[in-house]
Parts: sequence; C-alpha cells; structure tokens
Amino acid sequence: LPTSSKQKNIVILLGSKSLGRGNLDLGVKLMKLFLKALAHGAVKPRAIVLVNDAVELSIDNSPVICELTVLSEQGVEVMSCLSSLDEIQAEEKIAVGSQVDMHKICEVLLTAWKVISL
Repeated sequence: LPTSSKQKNIVILLGSKSLGRGNLDLGVKLMKLFLKALAHGAVKPRAIVLVNDAVELSIDNSPVICELTVLSEQGVEVMSCLSSLDEIQAEEKIAVGSQVDMHKICEVLLTAWKVISL
C-alpha cells in the first residue's frame, strides 16, 4: 500500500475495547481519547486491526464509531477480525472498515515496519 509522508507503515493492533488494564470504564474513555488523538494527529498508521472484543469498536452504536470513521476517511484501514465478529454474531453490524480473516491479519502485521499492540 502506498504511504504518504504523513502515513507510516505502522499497524496498531487492538485486542480490547478498552485501553489499559484495571478500571473498565476508564479504559473505554481512554480508548476514545486515544483514537480521537490519532484522528487529529499529523502521523497516521497504515491500519488499525481489531481482534477479540475490540471488534465491538467497529459496529453500530460503538462509542468510537466517529473516530474510526474519521480515521478511515483519512486513509487508515480499519480491519475487524471475522472470527471475532462471528463469535459475537456481529458480522452484519459492522459500521466502519472491513471484515478480514486471520490470513489477512497475519499479512498486514508481518509486512508492517512496526506493530503497536494495545
């Protein structure tokens, strides 16, 4: 994928709908703040990969759907794990990005310059 000077071949792997450990409510707020800062920042990742319950961030009524939509419009690929969506029966509820299988996730992670796992 071509990357502009402001978009780097960095992939962010999110494994949870909250950021950090401990207080879940705080973690949800921190995730929203993180994605908002990313959307407003100068440097963008190439992709955000959502696995496990992080896929809930990409479905209808997500508290961060606006932030993910802005990132997607800015050229960041938002990818939700198909197996994770299937587990929560949410394949039809995805509101932003694409559904990808584990083969695609592996390819994206292994071809990135850097993977940041949160």
